[in-house]
Amino acid sequence: MRTHPIVLYLCVAAGVWIPHLGFAGDPAQTPQDRAAVQKAPTMSRRLDLRPPKINDLFSQATIDRMLSASRDRDTIEEVEVEGRRTPVTPRTPAVPGGILAPFWALAHPTQAWRILAPLPPDQAATIGNTPPDATDSYRPPVLPAR
Repeated sequence: MRTHPIVLYLCVAAGVWIPHLGFAGDPAQTPQDRAAVQKAPTMSRRLDLRPPKINDLFSQATIDRMLSASRDRDTIEEVEVEGRRTPVTPRTPAVPGGILAPFWALAHPTQAWRILAPLPPDQAATIGNTPPDATDSYRPPVLPAR
């Protein structure tokens, strides 16, 4: 007679886990030991992750000494940094126009309605919004006043 594998698995699992669940008594542990473990107070404190006050770490004199050594009010200079704005990536999909629109709609059936809608605002803001190039030598002609 052949035993089903699930029955074997359950027997092995029961043999492994029953001693850990407290159904089988530990011969080395007496009832007084179990009572002492159950009566032991549990420490349930919350973990405080706030940074300590700087005055607790350093004295005020030490803080003043470090600040006076690190900066001189007469030699402080201002620095101006010019950066570029990173372009915002559109959140809506880029829908091709013209004859490619129906093929795009077949490839993206849940977004197919977008081929009939106008451009979304996040894509319309990027059209014709290139900053002028200061290094370009071309200047459009100045028209005479009428």
